[in-house]
Amino acid sequence: AGDQKIDGDIIAIISPHAGYSFSAPIAAFGYKAIQGKDIRLAVIIGFNHAYAHSGVAVCDYDSYHTPLGDVAIDKGITDALIKADNRIYPRKEAFSDEQSTELQIPFVQEALPGVPVVILSIGDQSIENCRMLSDALYKVLKGRDDFVIIASSDMCHYLPYDKNNEVDAYTINALMKFDP
Repeated sequence: AGDQKIDGDIIAIISPHAGYSFSAPIAAFGYKAIQGKDIRLAVIIGFNHAYAHSGVAVCDYDSYHTPLGDVAIDKGITDALIKADNRIYPRKEAFSDEQSTELQIPFVQEALPGVPVVILSIGDQSIENCRMLSDALYKVLKGRDDFVIIASSDMCHYLPYDKNNEVDAYTINALMKFDP
C-alpha cells in the first residue's frame, strides 16, 4: 500500500479476510493507515465460518503463532472481557482453523510490531451480541486512546458488481453516521 494520508484519529478499520491473493491489497491499505500511530493494543473482531456458538469467544492463548513469529495476547484485557459479561467466554475451538481472525494477525505483526492483540469471535452476529460486545469493550478500554479495533469482514463477495457497490455505499453511509 502506498502512503495513506487520512485526517483525524483512526479508531477502527474494516479489513477483509477473503484470502491473501484476493484481499491483501485492500487489507494493506487499512493497515498502512494505522502504521506509525501510537497504538499499544489491537482488538481483532471476527466471526466463525464453521464453529457455531452463541456469544463472543475470546482467544485466551498466551500468544498466537504465525510464520512471522509469535504475537502476544493481552491476557489482562482478555480476562477483563471474560469477567465483563458471561456471554463472553474462552473457546479454543472458535479459533482453530478460522480465517476471519487468523488472516489479520500477520498484518498486525508487520504494521504494529510488538503490539499485543485481543482476538474475539462473534458467534451469533445479532445486534444484541454486537451491543453487548461494544458495552464490554467500552467498560474494559474506557479511558484509553491507544488501541485500534480491527473488524474482520467478508463484506460481500457474491453479488454482481453494481449491486455490491450499492450495498457497500449503504454500509459506508451507516458507518459514517455511527448507525448500527
